[in-house]
Amino acid sequence: MKLENKIRWLIIGAIIVILGLCGIQYYLIRNTYELEERNFTNELKEGLSQVKEIEELKGILSESLYLENESFLNEAAYEQRIKERIDSLNDAPIISELNIHLKEKYKYEIKLGIYANELSFHKRDSNNNEAYKINKIPLIGEKYDKEKHICLYNWTSESASSGNEKKTYPTQKKPDTTEENYTKKIDALVYIEIEEWKSIITKRMF
Repeated sequence: MKLENKIRWLIIGAIIVILGLCGIQYYLIRNTYELEERNFTNELKEGLSQVKEIEELKGILSESLYLENESFLNEAAYEQRIKERIDSLNDAPIISELNIHLKEKYKYEIKLGIYANELSFHKRDSNNNEAYKINKIPLIGEKYDKEKHICLYNWTSESASSGNEKKTYPTQKKPDTTEENYTKKIDALVYIEIEEWKSIITKRMF
């Protein structure tokens, strides 16, 4: 075999080895990044699960979206009323106060968000039957983006009330037969937004 051919095969072999080493190194770095990302996310989930202000906010949100005493001509009118409630809540001081609290706790620029995959309301009484549903609507913050935000957990809130209560009436009077039933469901996810959170993970790797 000529010297030129030996050199050529040596070069090819060296390139294959280098590419193999690069592939192994990329695999190791990628695994390290994913492990650090899981650790970072789990730390946030564990810490934020103990923040009572988030639970209070969810309770306020759930009550605010319960429109049991209102009637609507159509689903568009219901959606408009819900958006008015959402806008009002997002402007409330509790949101900014919560984000300030989270920033002080974690030393990051952090914002909480709640995004509803489904929001439904059903009202039924003796004279009326209304059922409405809204899909994919931000409740707190903006639309959820898995590349930009960190999902903490899913949140499902269901509540119902009924006007069927047993009452005592004089025997000469008939009971009032009016019924009122309300059911409401929120199927949402709670997430946080941290500025440049992926670069935070990279720094933790080093």
